Amino acid sequence: HESEAQRLKLDKEAREGMEDYMQQVEALAEQGNVRAQKTAWKWRVRKHVWNYLEDNDLADFPRPVHHRIPNFKGSAQVGQRLAQLPEFANAAVVKVNPDTPQKSVRVATLRAGKTLYVPQPRLRTGFFSRIMP
Repeated sequence: HESEAQRLKLDKEAREGMEDYMQQVEALAEQGNVRAQKTAWKWRVRKHVWNYLEDNDLADFPRPVHHRIPNFKGSAQVGQRLAQLPEFANAAVVKVNPDTPQKSVRVATLRAGKTLYVPQPRLRTGFFSRIMP
């Protein structure tokens, strides 16, 4: 298992790599590359959302939210609301990302006695972890 310092270092490297990559994509988009234009458009939307969450204090730990799936105020209630949906009630297996905002969904899945699949960050130990209730 990696230490917290190692995890933070890897996260920082990943964020910096993403920033460098997106600068290259934006340059290609300006040159007329259609595929790069689509990617650059998503990047602009992401930056706008990240800035909005930070500027309006709508983000929760970890902060800043830039270059990650942001945790947001109210994310803890999402799992409770999801558990009320018929689609969730009828599911025997649920796949949930490992990001902080989805923690309440992972908890709701296990509390409901469902099998939970979680993708491995950076594919460290395989593709998915299967957690049985």
